[in-house]
Amino acid sequence: MTKFILISVFVAGAILLISCGRSTKVGDVTLNLSGESKIESPSEEVIAESIYSLVDDMDHFLILESSNMTYLQCIGDAQKGYIVEYQEGSTDRHYSSGRNRLDADHTVRIFLNYAKGSDDWKNGISWEKISL
Repeated sequence: MTKFILISVFVAGAILLISCGRSTKVGDVTLNLSGESKIESPSEEVIAESIYSLVDDMDHFLILESSNMTYLQCIGDAQKGYIVEYQEGSTDRHYSSGRNRLDADHTVRIFLNYAKGSDDWKNGISWEKISL
């Protein structure tokens, strides 16, 4: 009986670990990590972890690309907040969240909604057009 209970606990623990390890894939996007590596079709977890692990300097950034000239990007860190920018097809259509930094949770929601193809990511921010 003791062996049965131990095996049951072991199996239940293994199932829990497997289910917790499942990652939710998002749309057809590429995550660019500071120009050092790219991840095709990243999971929600990878996007969130990448945002939370950013360091606030000009060498560390994230870009979520849906095409060459269409993307969402951010710079910053969890403590100071993030500046988020996006571009739609050309440099004439480039926008920024402005000087107000967004908190980490808001930035993660923006990136996840963008990755899923939802337009909700634009809501709640006064986007400022910027010239490049």
